[in-house]
Amino acid sequence: MALSLSDAEIEGYIIGIDIDAAESQVQNNAQFNNVRVLYAGALDRQDAYGIKVKNISQIGADDTEIDGFAYGMWIDNQALATTANALLTNIRVRNSASASRTEDYGIKIMSNMNLDISNVEIDDYSTGLALISGSDSGAITRNSALLTNIRVRNSSSSSRSAAHGIKLDNPGNITADDFEIEGYPFGLHIDNQNLAGTSNALLTNIRVRNSASASRTDDFGIKIGPNLSLELDGGMIDGFGTALEVTGKSPMLRHAAVS
Repeated sequence: MALSLSDAEIEGYIIGIDIDAAESQVQNNAQFNNVRVLYAGALDRQDAYGIKVKNISQIGADDTEIDGFAYGMWIDNQALATTANALLTNIRVRNSASASRTEDYGIKIMSNMNLDISNVEIDDYSTGLALISGSDSGAITRNSALLTNIRVRNSSSSSRSAAHGIKLDNPGNITADDFEIEGYPFGLHIDNQNLAGTSNALLTNIRVRNSASASRTDDFGIKIGPNLSLELDGGMIDGFGTALEVTGKSPMLRHAAVS
């Protein structure tokens, strides 16, 4: 299966784009270029997806805008037996600032997948960017994630009880540069507890800010779980009860400001 969609605008649907390769277990791909997917505000948002992709092993998106959906971009490859790849560039995902925040995601990826994500803006989701590595068989492979120039912002008027800016579960090795996360009680959370052995997390120029009016009881700017060796070079963490929490190996910190 191969799909290529370019120079398209879709408006007025509960699900803008829905692709399912039906667990074919073969190499297939989907490419999006210059695509706009806009939600119609009068429709029920509970099951509203901008782009929903299942069982696609190679995914590419460039210059893609998704506006107003409860789930902006949703990728579910857990039925695939092989490791998938995603290249996402110049992506803008916006939610309504007045929408319910029970559970919604700007970008959610569930897969054993190598990621290359750059130049992304996500506004007003309870979870901005989420990666859950794994498959239906329970197997988790050691993948890699390259994340560059990511902006995730949450409005102060939205519900914040369990809001995460960026949450990565079992991503393997991570290289992240030029992050800005603003308005979340839980800024950046990386957890590799289900992977054997130690992976590396290299974080450069990471800026995480909480709302000035937020509760400071149990929130955190950056939280690093077990089985990760952290190197943090440059950045700022501002306005959290706990700025940096690390479980496991002692981190290497350079040029980071905490307030």
